[in-house]
Amino acid sequence: ACGRMKDSSKSRVPMPVLLVGKSGVGDAVDSFNLNAAYFEAKNVPVLGSVFNRLPLEGFYSLENCKKAIESYFEQYRPDKQPFGFIPEVQGIANSRKETNESDALENGDGRSQLDVAMDHAGQFIEAFAKYVDVAAIISAAKEATGTYRGSLVTNYDGAGESLRATKRARIDQGSNMSNAASQHDIRLSRAQIEEAAKRAGAAGG
Repeated sequence: ACGRMKDSSKSRVPMPVLLVGKSGVGDAVDSFNLNAAYFEAKNVPVLGSVFNRLPLEGFYSLENCKKAIESYFEQYRPDKQPFGFIPEVQGIANSRKETNESDALENGDGRSQLDVAMDHAGQFIEAFAKYVDVAAIISAAKEATGTYRGSLVTNYDGAGESLRATKRARIDQGSNMSNAASQHDIRLSRAQIEEAAKRAGAAGG
């Protein structure tokens, strides 16, 4: 999680976190909760998650996992959101192995490892744009940041009022002590005043 400091005397404003989850259902949900708990303990807002590398077919297919995970979030994590479910992109799963082999074999098409990697990146970007609600992520991030800043203002105002109340109490306490001392002086008898004057060097009359 990233954050910024406006100056050393102010609290850090953390950037909201978007978690990237794994395929499946149970393990994906458990992993999300574990990581979300860590950031929340640090007062870093967690928006939700994007679940990655889901197969298009089989028991744990993208559609099956999507239904189960969305149901879980609706019931147990309504303040978080699954923003998307990205399928396994064909050609990327073994991309590291493939790029290394293409370099080792000096592929006849003349493409370098960087060329192959850029192709894979382009494929993933296309899949991300298709399966992830990017606009919803941006909207949730703005809302979470605004809510956090609002809590900072509320806490600052509360602390300021507490300091002002303490200052007023000290002033009132000092005023009461001064009044008590004044009342004590007024109540001195004539004999006490004369005795104090004699100790101070005044001649008796």
